[in-house]
Amino acid sequence: MTSATIKQALASPNRSDIERGQSTVTPRLLFSLNRVRDNAEVFRALCERVFRPDGYEIYFPTKVAPSLQIVNCLRELGFGLEVINHSTAAMAHADPLTRTILGGPAKTSALIAWGFIQRNWTYVSCESLTDLREVNAVAAHHKSRVSVFLRVKATTKRRLGMSIEDARWSVTHSDLFPALKLAGIHLHAGSNLSSREADLTLERMRMVAVDLAQNGMHIEVLNFGGGLPCIAASVAETERRLQGFSQLADTVGTRVIVEPGRAIVGDAAELITEVTDVRPVDRELTINSAAYIIHGPCNADKFIIHQRLGEVERRRIEVVARKEANYRIGGIWPAEGDSLWLSTPTPEFAIGDRIIFPQAGAYTLGFLNELSFDELLPTISS
Repeated sequence: MTSATIKQALASPNRSDIERGQSTVTPRLLFSLNRVRDNAEVFRALCERVFRPDGYEIYFPTKVAPSLQIVNCLRELGFGLEVINHSTAAMAHADPLTRTILGGPAKTSALIAWGFIQRNWTYVSCESLTDLREVNAVAAHHKSRVSVFLRVKATTKRRLGMSIEDARWSVTHSDLFPALKLAGIHLHAGSNLSSREADLTLERMRMVAVDLAQNGMHIEVLNFGGGLPCIAASVAETERRLQGFSQLADTVGTRVIVEPGRAIVGDAAELITEVTDVRPVDRELTINSAAYIIHGPCNADKFIIHQRLGEVERRRIEVVARKEANYRIGGIWPAEGDSLWLSTPTPEFAIGDRIIFPQAGAYTLGFLNELSFDELLPTISS
């Protein structure tokens, strides 16, 4: 796919697919599989342009949008899947040929074993020495040998991942894990990283790779995780980051795994909510959605859309820092203090108005599942 073709693919987002939803009930989450497919094809085209043909793999982190329809769409395009629990593992293992990474910090022995019973995991990403010991014990019990990644903290203060000291110890004591093959390093700093944060993560990966190689690890794969922005607005920046991954991998002599989540699904859904309470004196309003849900889209795209009751026209309102705001918006549940702050010169909100979050495809489904917000069911169009 050429640069011109990529621009053409992203020039006209399939919003018509989203807007064809029949339900007028709010809140509602509307996905477009066409948009998911377009984003995935553009991302794969960038990888084909940047990496050696046999030098990379793409995995979709299912926690970002745990939907069987989305998983099947990406599986058809050749994506592997990263799973973190039984429900997402079941989605992956519906097709025995799907390449699967078991990740996440909350693996149970039952989940680890389930993968060996169904078929062997392609990789298991281990967050700690406890993880390594548990995976080794389960693999040995099932007379299997599995390739694992050492997931190392992206920063010293990062909660997820093991310290560089523990990673180094696991390499120098690899004989204690006979059912494991230490195949690579996994380093993921978080979702939707800024350019600066992405560069620091790349430098951290370089430092960790050099350190562990010097301590005797034969590194086959560098898994850079996600952290990529929505691709439609950031094709050039996405390609720049992929170029950095490629250059480091070539230097170390490894293959690359990337796990685009938000990049693929972030702008493929709208969350449509309704204003339920307006307090002009306090300059705040309430919408009928969980506050935790609305933060995900606005962390990716710093604006919301306001549509007045009975009108078709939409207006964009910036989401800003609290000290820069003149209006507050919050969900009715679960946390009053979990709010967004708006910059709007003439706020004319009314009960029944629509507040729309245009990049709600990433993580919203997962939050809904965890919070049992059953009335907000996704509508997915082709």
